[in-house]
Amino acid sequence: MPLPRAAQRQRGLALLFKFCVLVSLILVMAWSTASSADERDLVAKQTQQWLMAKYDTNGDSIISVDEISQKREKMFSYMDDNGDGRVSIDEYALLDAKKRALIVRARFTKLDANADGILTDEEYIEYYGSFGAFDLDGNGKITSDEINSDTSATSTQVATSPAPKCFLWLCVRSSAH
Repeated sequence: MPLPRAAQRQRGLALLFKFCVLVSLILVMAWSTASSADERDLVAKQTQQWLMAKYDTNGDSIISVDEISQKREKMFSYMDDNGDGRVSIDEYALLDAKKRALIVRARFTKLDANADGILTDEEYIEYYGSFGAFDLDGNGKITSDEINSDTSATSTQVATSPAPKCFLWLCVRSSAH
């Protein structure tokens, strides 16, 4: 039996409130790690783009209660593997396993430079060895100054390595070499 209109509205407002709290927490955590106003502006812009990509399903640059509800319902139906309207611990665990598999595949794709499905020692060293090209003072940390520095070592490393395209934790390396 569908909920009365007032109850649906109240439920939608509660959902919108939770969404706003989530966005606020994300922004506070991101801003706390940024050291300058420019970095905070960049983090805010990236967060906004991420939220729009995730929740603005109709592309109108506005996130509505309906879009949040649709996203939540879609996620629930994705978790409900057998379609009984309920999510068991086994179904939830299956979803977690699928997420983990995606993360592992994304990490492997980053490392597999020639995209042959096999990770070689050279590919592993090439990917993780690039750290040294950016850590100019050799202290084991990469600062924003080192990233922004235009040294020949950094320029050469960036020029010879295909840049992965990333969105949050998911990165894909171009197959064109």
